[in-house]
Amino acid sequence: MTQPNVHQGESGALLEVAVALPVPGTFTYRDPRGGAAVPVGTQVVVPFGARTVTGFVVGPGAPLGDVAAKDIEEVVGGEPAFDAAMIAFGRWTADYYQAPLGEVLRAALPQGEQATAKRAVRLTELGRRALDRQGTLIADAPRDPVLGALADAGGELPLPRLLKLVPRAKGMLPRLADEGAIELGDEVQRRRPAPTVALAFAVPGDAAAALPRRAPARRVLLEKLTSAPDGVPVAGLTPGERTQLRALSMAGLARVLHDLPTDNPSRSRFVRQFHEMAERIVTLQQPDGFWRASLLDPSSYPMRETSGTGFYVYALAWGVNEGLLDRSAFAPAVLRGWDALVSSVHADGKLTRVQPIGETPVHFDEESTDVYGVGAFLLAGSEVYRLLS
Repeated sequence: MTQPNVHQGESGALLEVAVALPVPGTFTYRDPRGGAAVPVGTQVVVPFGARTVTGFVVGPGAPLGDVAAKDIEEVVGGEPAFDAAMIAFGRWTADYYQAPLGEVLRAALPQGEQATAKRAVRLTELGRRALDRQGTLIADAPRDPVLGALADAGGELPLPRLLKLVPRAKGMLPRLADEGAIELGDEVQRRRPAPTVALAFAVPGDAAAALPRRAPARRVLLEKLTSAPDGVPVAGLTPGERTQLRALSMAGLARVLHDLPTDNPSRSRFVRQFHEMAERIVTLQQPDGFWRASLLDPSSYPMRETSGTGFYVYALAWGVNEGLLDRSAFAPAVLRGWDALVSSVHADGKLTRVQPIGETPVHFDEESTDVYGVGAFLLAGSEVYRLLS
């Protein structure tokens, strides 16, 4: 069974390919491998004139009538570089700016995701036989320098290397290519492995039920995570969401370990993760005892904030109280954080410096408060009380 709208050549699907060259239009190629059609957005290697180039599959190819479509030479491994929506946007961009579609798509890729092609010269079997005949027809006759250099290198050389070995090669290559003694092509360099992506997941169960009723920011974040079973990239979250995520993760690990039986086979993994987070978090505490919204760039988010700090103090204090964290290493940070929290409480008991729901962490009213900040404060206080008892 073939995919809808996929035309079949003699023994393979036809593909519309935009080559990464400054040429207009797209070109039809055949996938000789059979099986499922190459997905739209995939990078491929295709012959183009006397060389091979990289390109992108942008749709099913149209039949060429009596002309046979050339075969693609290789499918560059990995997931498709673009989805259908991005291909459509690329077509619009190419049309609007009167630019080649393949060039537009290549420019849209991050540098590390591009499959690049380095020009190479290959010795053909015809060229190898011609080189062998040169030594038999005339004794001690000088052999062709280009064919000889290619043979000595095992049959292929990058073009810059060949030009360095044989400076006259540039003028000789067109003739040798026309005679079929050499092939000019591209040596495809693979895309680098995709960078590691940090994903955030919601734990199974009704995690939102454990949150205070008036914690909409955390509820919205949990709903986002719950609706994405494959995880949400942390880099795609807003600074405010990342702040909530880190605080929830740290406090959540403490709660998980509190309820997880000691003989549970997963406990050691959670303990290890708790240790790793605690050791990093404690180094990011600011001299005033607070943790800023941006842990790695606190000067960009200078506001003192109590809800996140409260969760960090709670988690670290709980770890010390349970014997998971070294008291001498972590208790000083806990107490600095607790002093910071207490300094944010007015004489009438109002906790301040709670980042409001939906507000940017860059600047907000220091007098703001909310119940989720108070909840974090009470959790922290309960563990600090145990720590000092």
